[in-house]
Amino acid sequence: MRFRNDEFIRTLDPDIFSHGRLLRRFPGSDACRFSAKVALNLLERVDDRPRGSRPRILWDPFCGAGMIPCVALAAFPGKFDVVVASDINGEAVACALGNLNIVCDSAAFAARRAQIHKSRGMNQGMDRRGAIIEAYMAELEPILMTNPATVTIGALRGDAFRLPAVSGDVHFVADLPHENQSQLLGGPLSELLPSLRSAFPDATATFVTTRDAVEQLCHSTPGVQLRDLAHGRVVVRL
Repeated sequence: MRFRNDEFIRTLDPDIFSHGRLLRRFPGSDACRFSAKVALNLLERVDDRPRGSRPRILWDPFCGAGMIPCVALAAFPGKFDVVVASDINGEAVACALGNLNIVCDSAAFAARRAQIHKSRGMNQGMDRRGAIIEAYMAELEPILMTNPATVTIGALRGDAFRLPAVSGDVHFVADLPHENQSQLLGGPLSELLPSLRSAFPDATATFVTTRDAVEQLCHSTPGVQLRDLAHGRVVVRL
């Protein structure tokens, strides 16, 4: 596959490359809930063939702390010209933007490593965990920071049912909120795919959801493909 950073993929440790460890989390977010391995699996299957001269855009409209966009930048440099993280929660957007900078900006990466080092003095558990994260970051730094790809990064607060229009080949990839699958903050789950198809008729969509929510998500949406994941979750592709 084109645009793969095979060295990063071989080095990837999903227990460390996770929210609350290498990456930051925000208050109220679930640390380590969504695995980098799952994000890698989803992004590998996104068609990377350009459909003309328009920019290729990866957009996570439920970004949370930004795991999917971060993995896209680290594992598939150059596969997308633009990477967008959006969420209806402003704290999530700010956290996601910070994490995106960690994986592609040397100053932000160094600042995160210094923060982890400083936290090691809090207790023995933090010291052991911090030492493991610091060692992993030392291994990862030359792999990430020598990445030659130039990607435009965007982060915005927005409702997934009312996303702004963009010019390009859009690929939505997201882990849907799990707490209340029948009613997202912007509208009912059953209207999500029709809303995206109406606003972005040429876009692809790859969403992870729960088995219980599949029927609602796919309601009145022809052409949906399903693939089972572990732990009762399902990948929905449009």
